[in-house]
Amino acid sequence: MRSVPGRRPDPAVGSLPAPEPVAECLLIQVAAKEPFEVLRLADRPGSGVVFTGAGAIEAIQATRRHGWKRPLLADRRRYTGPARVRGTVGFAPSWLAGQRDAGVSPVLTDSGYVADGDVTALRAILGQAAEAGPDVTAVLPLHERWLHEGRATLIAEVIAHDVPVALVLERADDPLATAQAMAGLTDLLRSASSVALLGAGIGGLAALAFGAQWAAVGVRASLRSYRPADCEPGSPRRRRRWRPAPQEIVAAPVLSFSPIDAVVSACAASGANVGWACRCSSCQGRTPEWLASAAALDADAHTVDVLLRHAERVRRHTPGPAREQAWRRQCRQALGRHDELGLAALGWQPSGVLMACAAFSSGHAPKAEDQIRARGRRRVPA
Repeated sequence: MRSVPGRRPDPAVGSLPAPEPVAECLLIQVAAKEPFEVLRLADRPGSGVVFTGAGAIEAIQATRRHGWKRPLLADRRRYTGPARVRGTVGFAPSWLAGQRDAGVSPVLTDSGYVADGDVTALRAILGQAAEAGPDVTAVLPLHERWLHEGRATLIAEVIAHDVPVALVLERADDPLATAQAMAGLTDLLRSASSVALLGAGIGGLAALAFGAQWAAVGVRASLRSYRPADCEPGSPRRRRRWRPAPQEIVAAPVLSFSPIDAVVSACAASGANVGWACRCSSCQGRTPEWLASAAALDADAHTVDVLLRHAERVRRHTPGPAREQAWRRQCRQALGRHDELGLAALGWQPSGVLMACAAFSSGHAPKAEDQIRARGRRRVPA
């Protein structure tokens, strides 16, 4: 095990048993400074935590000293913000070595951004990862068109370099909210040996259903979307009008993220319909009104429990067609409840991810616009 130059490995961490395997886990992605109480929400089989930012390795060491056994990963996220680095920039040896010293597996690269058509950056990341060792997964922060027009090149390069990859998909909303994007992802999943997904929303569940090695869903809205540079807080375009995003939760009946106030208002407008009742460990059959005055940790507990319960339902089925069909049934059920609750009349549009997955088939992926016209609605973010 290599040590980090200029920093001694923590012997208390190095002597601990290795964390549980990450395969098929739905991980919760958090900031490196997230309170430990939030991390406990993911302390269950089939889950774990991805720490985000420059302090992620230190956060992993501290968490492991608390006796944490679930998978722990580190995403440096150098690919975000107005000052994002290009994918041609070399990995920091201390970043890779620090993860090894902390007992992290797989080791995630501190990659830069791969713009639309930037094959040079794509090859630079994959080539460096191949040379870094078999425990390394190449983080690929991609412009969304890599799953559309660029998918053939992406698949060919991933296969040629033969390294595990973890995608981060750039888009202002959920990048998997179109049938075309879902088709691109599933093509990659079926062609490459190991593909995972970072910084996802409901699309993380979809990725697991269609064969991802693992997926991570952001506990905060900022970690569920990888926005284009000119939409990032601090960019010239956003500097004057940026406001902190309100806390969001998963609206359990329709399986989509939305601000708490919007969920509570929709529930009230539909007459507190029994269809809003949530059976997660926090709600225990209650409708979501109570979350309006609940502590942030209680709202997070609701969201994490709903997500992990859906992940458990996905994993009950054998990987392949049976699992994919089961997930599509979950999508259709959530879309059906959207109609039953009359949410379209309230201006609440259905999840683009669920619509894309419900419509998707291995032989043909209808255009998202066709499906939306069939339902008489415009496409909106998931």
